[in-house]
Amino acid sequence: MVKGAVVLRLASASDAGVLAEFCARTFDDTYREFNTDADMAVYVQSAFNAERIGAELARTDCSFLMACDDAGTLVGYVQVVVDSRLDCVRAERCAEIGRLYADRSHQGQGLGVQLLKGALQHAAAAGCDTIWLAVWQQNTRARAFYAKWGFERVGTTTFQLGESLQDDFVLQRSTTLD
Repeated sequence: MVKGAVVLRLASASDAGVLAEFCARTFDDTYREFNTDADMAVYVQSAFNAERIGAELARTDCSFLMACDDAGTLVGYVQVVVDSRLDCVRAERCAEIGRLYADRSHQGQGLGVQLLKGALQHAAAAGCDTIWLAVWQQNTRARAFYAKWGFERVGTTTFQLGESLQDDFVLQRSTTLD
């Protein structure tokens, strides 16, 4: 069960700063031990600054669902990008889960499920029949989570983290909640 009351809401432009800080912290928490400080610094500084997150929030095809606790504190988020696709993704119309992260204090309590369901509902409401994501091949916890939710591997891609080129699996599933 999710710790306390957690509510999902769409992020707005005014959330760019707090969202950028949270994105940077949760990405760092997840991958710091597997990568060099230099690679992490380059990626985090370029991907998770307020200007970049603000630009993503301004796009009409990109949405962030923020999970906030009863005090209004951000505890997780999922980024959904409509009509984003790789060649290996098979769908009439699809959406990508660009990122899905929860604060460590809320991991293992159902927040990931709540965020994933929110992403599926958001994609379906946008007319997408399929949702896909890329997950680092070495992230066994995330891979197990997505497998439990019916995501199937349809290909591979790479992810540039600083100077490190990393291998990801591409997973997809229907947006139908069943």
